[in-house]
Amino acid sequence: MQALRSSPLSAAAVASVLQVVIFCCWVAGLALRQVLMQALRSSPLRSFAEAWALQLLHFLLLRSSRDHLCAH
Repeated sequence: MQALRSSPLSAAAVASVLQVVIFCCWVAGLALRQVLMQALRSSPLRSFAEAWALQLLHFLLLRSSRDHLCAH
């Protein structure tokens, strides 16, 4: 900690490198998301995934409404 206090330029350099790394990870994450979304859209399992998501959503809504009614 003392080394960082004595050389503020070094701390600024470390902070700048950290910001660059975070930004690069963010950009890579966006690119990966685009690739995965394109793969999902062209997937033959898309209809299965949508049906599964709707079933899960229905289950969660039913359960939350049931829990809400039981709490009162």
